[in-house]
Amino acid sequence: MAWQPELLKLDLGASTALEQQRLHIGPQDSVLRVRRLWKREARPLMLEDARVAASRLPGFEIDGSEDCSISEMAQRHGVHLTQAVERVDLLEATPEAARALQVQPAAILMRLDRVISATAGHPIEWRVALFHIRDEHYFTEID
Repeated sequence: MAWQPELLKLDLGASTALEQQRLHIGPQDSVLRVRRLWKREARPLMLEDARVAASRLPGFEIDGSEDCSISEMAQRHGVHLTQAVERVDLLEATPEAARALQVQPAAILMRLDRVISATAGHPIEWRVALFHIRDEHYFTEID
């Protein structure tokens, strides 16, 4: 059975200093913030926070009904994704992550910190996801 996303938060706002650093954007650039809880058979597996450099999606407007996957947004706005770099490490679950993923506080989670770039090497999405492995595996493929 496929993983199913549940959209928890969607907003567009001014970029923070950390978002500017990770996405190589300026303080005048806005960022689309997406929080999703990924489930499989109704069981929460991954809590994801994605930040998208909205200025790198020509004609982007938020309307609340948009598919917020970076591949769908890039295709819709004529942007070619060229590279993804992902760092994986382990950390203890925060109380918020533990509640969302239905695990014990301080359970060990895998953190996936990924930046996807578009043509010319400009970062377009920065994503941090917390994943609790329970008879599951993590696999990603960027085409």
